Amino acid sequence: MKILILTTKSHIYANYVIKELARRRAFSDNEVIIFEQDWVIPYKNKLIGLMKYLKLSGFRYTIAQIMKQYSFILAQSIAYLNKKIDSYYYPYSKVDNRIKNEIVMDLRKEETFKHIKSSSPDVIISIFSREIIPAEIFRLPRFGCINIHPSLLPMFKGISPTFWYLAKGEKMAGISLHYVVEKIDKGGIIAQAEVSTEGLKTEHALYQKCTKKAVEMVDDFLSKLAKGEEVSSVSQEEFKSYFSIPKKKYVKIFRERGYSFFKFNEFIDF
Repeated sequence: MKILILTTKSHIYANYVIKELARRRAFSDNEVIIFEQDWVIPYKNKLIGLMKYLKLSGFRYTIAQIMKQYSFILAQSIAYLNKKIDSYYYPYSKVDNRIKNEIVMDLRKEETFKHIKSSSPDVIISIFSREIIPAEIFRLPRFGCINIHPSLLPMFKGISPTFWYLAKGEKMAGISLHYVVEKIDKGGIIAQAEVSTEGLKTEHALYQKCTKKAVEMVDDFLSKLAKGEEVSSVSQEEFKSYFSIPKKKYVKIFRERGYSFFKFNEFIDF
């Protein structure tokens, strides 16, 4: 079976999911290709993307995200040098050298479609890809295209659900594995898991809890495909809630609730 993974370059949580799936041998006997996109905001260069976040979300939010990204890069390097494969931050690319990865920008382009079609994927897995996947791409694989979304769909569709769960003071968050259809975050739900926000102090900690559940879901999904078992899904209920890029006033509410985006000690697990 050929597995195509669409993801974001150097994404903290996507790296963990892929790394853990490789460790679990979920990709065994399969050909795995990973197409990474390098966007802050799709179809805009990085500077423009950062400027948009500065305008909408403010200085503190934007700087926190940049610092978190550099903390991850450092933690990833240290984990690799110390051969700590069990570290949350160990690079997925060093777990299984059979996995091929490359940068593929702009899923809307004809050459991208042709490139993906030529790889003949049996299933596509979107792991925190920032682009909306065009219909001509998600309809290619015989087993469909699935996506990980860190919320209990149909609640908290859209961008940064882990932030919004905390900003809204929710006691329970969650994660969903669902099929990709034309309407964003609307496809049939394959699996869901609740995640408590009780006792959490950072968005990073919530995202980590969600991704650990996601690994179980994707592993189970791939196991069923390998065994030739039917994968069932449940249609989503009617639209519940949708959120976009956090604005300054909500970042302020998030902080007033006592949350931060991350703490430096969270990147020391080696």
